[in-house]
Amino acid sequence: IDYNQASNANNANSFAFVVAVENNTTVEITPSVANKNNKGTTPFSVTLNQGQVYNLMGTTSGYFGTDLTGTRIRTISAGSTCKKIAVFCGAGKMSLGGTASTNPINLSADNLFAQ
Repeated sequence: IDYNQASNANNANSFAFVVAVENNTTVEITPSVANKNNKGTTPFSVTLNQGQVYNLMGTTSGYFGTDLTGTRIRTISAGSTCKKIAVFCGAGKMSLGGTASTNPINLSADNLFAQ
């Protein structure tokens, strides 16, 4: 769902929030790019209880940020069924229109969210 990560405020960020619906939910995350969580692109697991959130954040460099599109998020079964999760993802800032080659200061920069 992410788009060009470019901000007119020097803080472009893509993200994925994983929310547990049930207790003892094991989630496997395979990031598509380097991230602020220092997880690289190697699959890793987190265990969450109902209502807990895991936040995966893309890296930033100046006005630009990495795009987490292609990141794989899935529950790992603890028996015969997988537990439910909700995933929210998007961009804190993304460029709309124009060319954001070095400084997108004159471009529109808006949020993008999806569940």
